[in-house]
Amino acid sequence: MMRENHRGGSAYTRRDFLGEASCAALSGSAAFSSILNLSLLGDLAADELPVGDDYRALVCVFLSGGHDSFNMLVPRGSDEYQEYAEIRRGLSLSRDDLLPLSATVEGQQELGLHPELSKTRDAFDSGDLAFVANVGTLQQPVTKENYQLSPQFLPDGLFSHSDQQ
Repeated sequence: MMRENHRGGSAYTRRDFLGEASCAALSGSAAFSSILNLSLLGDLAADELPVGDDYRALVCVFLSGGHDSFNMLVPRGSDEYQEYAEIRRGLSLSRDDLLPLSATVEGQQELGLHPELSKTRDAFDSGDLAFVANVGTLQQPVTKENYQLSPQFLPDGLFSHSDQQ
């Protein structure tokens, strides 16, 4: 707490300094402890990994602000593409320009990639890459009425991109 000295200015007391220094020390030790614990957990996890050549990784790519996922992975089936083109209007990609993805399950929706993603398509077709699409923090569809009447059942920061990453 800043106090006023006899000249009308603020005086920073030894008590103020010690109080703030103590808070800083406690904060720093908590952060150091967390980092140390995470490091130890990482070492333990690495020790328990089986040796093999079937290494797999989940890579999450966060493209903050400039990525249009609806023009990355696009439906190619006649009806689905028509719906996409109607919704996207001038932003839709030409169906002929899409890079087709190999279907892996019979009856699966035909999909294509943006024409600039040929290496991504090759990785998918070879089985080295998979897409995880349309995921988020909602547990069920939410209507405007749900949102207005029961906001406590919705995740914090629902419309905040930085909170949803």
